[in-house]
Amino acid sequence: MPVLLSIAELAKLAGQQQPQAIADWARLRPRPLCRLFGLWRHALPVLKTWNCVFQSVDVGQLDQLVCAFLQESLFAPPREGRLCVAMDGKTLRGTI
Repeated sequence: MPVLLSIAELAKLAGQQQPQAIADWARLRPRPLCRLFGLWRHALPVLKTWNCVFQSVDVGQLDQLVCAFLQESLFAPPREGRLCVAMDGKTLRGTI
């Protein structure tokens, strides 16, 4: 499930808001996404699977995990081989 939630987050960052749009976005990018996440199959889930994943997520637990990860990562220097991404809240605030 972590890989699918990561793919969903990438889709959301690309502007896809609905499950159908997320499924379509992922379906159009199977090779790069599978390579990025080390998946051996070059096929991604259909809409029904995405809906099952989203329904099974404990939102409170996910929020705690993401907050803990971000707090831990905030002051830690990047490790070799890790990708650093800078994000801001302009889209969330509607300024762009």
